[in-house]
Amino acid sequence: MSVSILVAGLLVLLFAPRGADRASAAVHSSLVASAGWGLLSTIVVPIVAVALAATILGLPLALALLLGLGLIWLTGLAVATYVVGRLVVRPPRSRVGALFAGWGIGAAIGLVPFLNLVWWTLGAVFGIGTIIVASWRVRSGRTDEPVPRPDRGGRHRAARRPPDGPVQLPDVVGAGDVTADAPVSED
Repeated sequence: MSVSILVAGLLVLLFAPRGADRASAAVHSSLVASAGWGLLSTIVVPIVAVALAATILGLPLALALLLGLGLIWLTGLAVATYVVGRLVVRPPRSRVGALFAGWGIGAAIGLVPFLNLVWWTLGAVFGIGTIIVASWRVRSGRTDEPVPRPDRGGRHRAARRPPDGPVQLPDVVGAGDVTADAPVSED
């Protein structure tokens, strides 16, 4: 189980590194909301899936949802592992280092017979909640938690900003006196 959590965490950091940072920031600013949304979603989603399975039209969606719960659960546990690691390894440092720190803590808890089930259950619920809260904040445009961006080693790019006025087209040599408002002849 711990190897699966590590691989899932590395995949999360590979495909959504800023999303993992947003989830970590969501925990720091709203711990209770993350836990509440995680608990609510882990109760409501299976009930909705079973209710959908009762209808012929909802059966494919219900099966996909029920089969996808394992992936959602593992992703939530990987994000919770990263968040725990971020408590030890602070943000200017490596994301992968934070994941390994959290993974070490989770693997140590996983060796204790009863605590491993508590960690796998509550950790996944909490991770799912942090994903929901972080996604909600990004979609609503709330950016009050600054996400630190590590130095990229010289690969900096200029910030893109929209033009202030109307876009000016460059003059083309030999194009004549054609303007944007004048009709263009076909010959």
